[in-house]
Amino acid sequence: VQHGTDVVVALDISNSMLAQDVTPSRLVRARAEVASFLAGFDRGQVGLVLFAGQAFVQCPLTLDLGAVELFLRMADTDMISEQGTALGSALETSVDMLTVGDDARPTRRAIILVTDGENLEGDWEEAAARCAEQDVSVFPVGVGLETGGLVPLGGGQEGYMKDEEGNGVLSRLDADRLAGLARATGGVPFRIGPGSLDGEGLADALSGLGEHELTSRHVAAYRERYVWPLALSALMFFVRFLLRARRTEPAAVVGALILCLG
Repeated sequence: VQHGTDVVVALDISNSMLAQDVTPSRLVRARAEVASFLAGFDRGQVGLVLFAGQAFVQCPLTLDLGAVELFLRMADTDMISEQGTALGSALETSVDMLTVGDDARPTRRAIILVTDGENLEGDWEEAAARCAEQDVSVFPVGVGLETGGLVPLGGGQEGYMKDEEGNGVLSRLDADRLAGLARATGGVPFRIGPGSLDGEGLADALSGLGEHELTSRHVAAYRERYVWPLALSALMFFVRFLLRARRTEPAAVVGALILCLG
């Protein structure tokens, strides 16, 4: 029987995550930091949601964290054509995954929302309220700096995105709003900036949510015993030739011995 916490990682793959205010870029850094955290996470099931202007499930809840890490490292901005930062959609998709087949668990669940937090608009407040109602805590992980960074064009193109007036598009981390989202859902905000993600602190925060029974398995572990009847058969074969030694040529006896020893 295994116990743990259900966790969904919602990763922002919008174009603003290409900004290089953290090296080598927000997205690359976020993937590496979250993958490093998951490598040491052994407290439950993990799922993966990717989002930009919309959200979709990339990997359902599973105990196979190797699969989650594989999908995480493949995440890129070209996987969603509709751009934006639809946090409401990301939260709704994550909550839907966490509450499928809900059996009134006595523990809370968690969403690790990895984003630069820019353009928090739309219905994210309603989605946050639903998280609180469903006992789902959101742990925002802000990626980037408040001073911001220019957004590269991407797709192998050189240069940076520009607005209608020809000015470079500057993307800034909105840490205050992410902190507000955490407070509204009973979570704790974290950062990926000049320093690394506080993986130990995040793990401690998740462990405080409690654990429930995830799954139970009966495993039959067999021990190989074939060597005993095989050895007995070889012995009987050897004795047979010894009993017939008087009527058998010496060369045949020697051959039988070699066969048995082999």
